[in-house]
Amino acid sequence: MKADKNIKTEAPSTEEKAEKTGGKAGYVLLGAGIVILMITSALSVNFAFNSNLNSAIDTAYEALDSDLIYDGVYIEEVNIGGLTKEQALERAEKDYAGPRLDKYFTIQAGAYSKDLSYTDLGASFDFSDTIDQAYKLGRSGNKAKRIEAAEALSERPEYLVTAITVDKGKIKSVLKDVEKEIKEAGAAQGKMKIDILADNIEKQMLLGQSDIIFNVSFE
Repeated sequence: MKADKNIKTEAPSTEEKAEKTGGKAGYVLLGAGIVILMITSALSVNFAFNSNLNSAIDTAYEALDSDLIYDGVYIEEVNIGGLTKEQALERAEKDYAGPRLDKYFTIQAGAYSKDLSYTDLGASFDFSDTIDQAYKLGRSGNKAKRIEAAEALSERPEYLVTAITVDKGKIKSVLKDVEKEIKEAGAAQGKMKIDILADNIEKQMLLGQSDIIFNVSFE
């Protein structure tokens, strides 16, 4: 069988070769561009993350470097976190000392009766040391340790206690005035056992008791 003389076999032109070669090169360049874009994006994300982290640390450090007591600090049930020392003192006196000093005992002798509060009897609270202690919490060590300590306080609060101060001399002085009033009212005569009564009142105040009636005895 003879070949058809009308069928021509032509080699690819220079332009066709260039198109094919250029196409492959284009794919290579496109792939390289995607890789570069991915690397650039990853670097950008990493930079943004580190920038945000550094910014958060700087913000936390600025908060730690303020004049406020850190969050998570209490005087028993009273929250003083986020307050200055002056504000913490005001809150402690109002919300902590107030209810604890607003307690009463009753002194009776015959027809005589008188209610005396803890404040009348000289009881008080001194918060200076407690608030200084509260302010120092989390403020020792380097920057990282301080941030760590502040975070720990928010998760595990610190509860401080301030003990009541009882003035035995004041109690006796008040009882002497009561003795005078009882005698003037004619409710009793003789000498009131002030020392014994003062000891008893002091004990009950230290225990935080109230609404107790003390029947006064005379010698």
